[in-house]
Amino acid sequence: MKTNHFSTRRYVPAIFSILTFLFCFTFSAYSTDYYISPSGNDVSGKGTSSNPWKTLYKATSVAAAVGDIIHVTAGTYLETAQCLLKPGVSIEGEGVTSIIQSTVTANFTSILFLASASEGTNGNQHISNLKFDGQNLSSAWGISVVARNNVSIHHCTVINFREVGVNFSGITSQNGATAPTVYAAGNSFYNNIVTNCSTNDSVYGRGCMQFGGQMGMLVHDNVIYQPYRTGTFTGNIGWPMKMANEGYIKDCKVYNNTLTRALFTGAGHGVNNDWNFSFEMWNAEKLEFYGNTCQGEVDLANVTKGSYTYGLWFHHNTVTYPARRTYYQSGLRLETNESDHIIEDNHFKNMQNVITFSPKDYKLDGFGIDVHRITIRRNLMDSLGFKSGAGNYGTQQAISMENFENPITYFDSLSIYNNTIICDPVDAMYIGILVPCYAGGKCKNIRIVNNIVQGFTLNPYWLNPSANVDSLYIKNNNFYRNGSNSGYFSGGLPAHYFNSGNITADPLYVGNGNYTLQSGSPCIDAGVYVGLPFAGVAPDRGYAEMNLALPIKLLDLTVSEKNSQHLLQWKTETEVNSDHFTIERSSDGQNYTAIGTVKAADFSSTIANYIFTDAAPLDGINYYRLLMVDKDNSFERSNIVSIANKQAQGIIIVSAQLSAGKRQAAIKVTSTQSQKANLVIFDQTGRVFLSQAIFLQKGLNTIDKNTPEIARGVYYFKVFTAEEMLVKNSFTID
Repeated sequence: MKTNHFSTRRYVPAIFSILTFLFCFTFSAYSTDYYISPSGNDVSGKGTSSNPWKTLYKATSVAAAVGDIIHVTAGTYLETAQCLLKPGVSIEGEGVTSIIQSTVTANFTSILFLASASEGTNGNQHISNLKFDGQNLSSAWGISVVARNNVSIHHCTVINFREVGVNFSGITSQNGATAPTVYAAGNSFYNNIVTNCSTNDSVYGRGCMQFGGQMGMLVHDNVIYQPYRTGTFTGNIGWPMKMANEGYIKDCKVYNNTLTRALFTGAGHGVNNDWNFSFEMWNAEKLEFYGNTCQGEVDLANVTKGSYTYGLWFHHNTVTYPARRTYYQSGLRLETNESDHIIEDNHFKNMQNVITFSPKDYKLDGFGIDVHRITIRRNLMDSLGFKSGAGNYGTQQAISMENFENPITYFDSLSIYNNTIICDPVDAMYIGILVPCYAGGKCKNIRIVNNIVQGFTLNPYWLNPSANVDSLYIKNNNFYRNGSNSGYFSGGLPAHYFNSGNITADPLYVGNGNYTLQSGSPCIDAGVYVGLPFAGVAPDRGYAEMNLALPIKLLDLTVSEKNSQHLLQWKTETEVNSDHFTIERSSDGQNYTAIGTVKAADFSSTIANYIFTDAAPLDGINYYRLLMVDKDNSFERSNIVSIANKQAQGIIIVSAQLSAGKRQAAIKVTSTQSQKANLVIFDQTGRVFLSQAIFLQKGLNTIDKNTPEIARGVYYFKVFTAEEMLVKNSFTID
């Protein structure tokens, strides 16, 4: 099948290019579709749709060619041995009705094992539309991917495994704890449901889904839930999502997931290794975590930028609990070394510690701990409070500091801008912001600006001892209804202390849980500029700027072909503080790569027109979208447009029709030659309804296929040969 790799081969010697093409063509041309069915037979079966095998073990033992697909028809399969899936071989089911179970019960042993002996082995495979069932914790692991690249697991359901549901390890040792020499790349995990698949043996807590040793991995749109296993006891359950192999990830994105851990009931946070985590990751560089909904703390340790532009970008998440309880509830924890973080536009609710710095020196090597360049901005932290109880220990601060026993901690450049931090007087707690005052190295350049801090029984901010701080800026905040609306200093004022523009007035919220400002609020236009966009003569105080227009209002995005190039054109109606557009391209509609940028207008109240030319389109279908980036690096994505690279077309889909009532598909395809091909029909979620081999004669081909029962809506016809792939959408006609 053609990929963008061919565009790079034009720069190498011609003979090598021809040999490479023949090699790829040979493997693609002889790939095979295999079938298993509960009524099949592993002895007399042929693995065909009409004479299938009975077990996944048999199919994985035979399927070996790149491009082979194992089709798991509806039914329940009870495997008696671990299934070893070779590189290049994919598995597709029919959804939750294709159920894989196993009699294998050994610890650390998965039903399906994708393992290679060398790091960075190209898997080039996917697992989709299957249900893996651990049979009430009888089986230990569901799926484990070890030392492979380009593996995608999507639209699967994984339930009731004793230890781990799904594992991705970049190193060759599934249970090792080291960084890889060659990071696994191109892996993805999306649109899955994982339930009750993690354990905690009081030494190790594991994840329903866990990953480590990855570069550029995408984990998105999953629903993962870890409930209680024994009564209401959380001491024997792990986390919804966690690192494998001590983490070691680079440039990964975790987004749009729902991560829910059973409400914490431990004797104390960390007692018997019982932690209130929904997500845990160690040793990361450039982690973007956004759009997630979490019940349970997000715990991150040793996250730094390395050679990238940031260490952590934590934005547009909701971390919340149903109510405040007598057990510990918290939001985001940053452990050990942390640098270059942006924590913005999040909502935290019903907890006592929202953001906790815990710079513990685990190594005790005398070098100390570094926490540098942390920005916390535009977050809403509401309904905060502390309820005393046996399971609730410790600090009563919204932004909190721990591990003051460290001999050396270097804390430099903490910026807390435009947050709204509200403690509920029903369960009032002590302090809004605990300023870092660690010993050894000076805690320097602390800026608390444009915030609203309300309802704490002691002070909005606290320093102890203040002699450990150098350069503290407290400016243009609204400190309201705290025990004292001034800060607390133990041991006198810090060196280089700046305090100005702060008020103690009623912020005048809209009300009823809405903490945006109403007209006439003393916080409107009362802040100072800190680099964030604003609508009036000056920034507002608090997390929500009043009357702030969206940075970019996109009117239209189109793509067309001109002289074998693809021309993208778009219009904006208005722009406010817009910086640039990043053009992203994909060959599969899932994984996108930036191919260029166009400067935005900054401020515009009239229609602005933009053009970008993709001079070297990929073979087959090209998908495009825009990343519309504001000056503060916030962004929105556009709709997706697509176009076929006509220069590459040896086949053309003339028409495609789908009848939901008659359960029939009709497609007309022209081909420049007689050749083998495959036809796949799938819906907007990627769920496959039909996947069959076909043969195209030279000229026009009319193909009619029976389909399973489908709902009315939009579906996609994909036809691919050894050389190219085309996709055409179709509405059901009845």
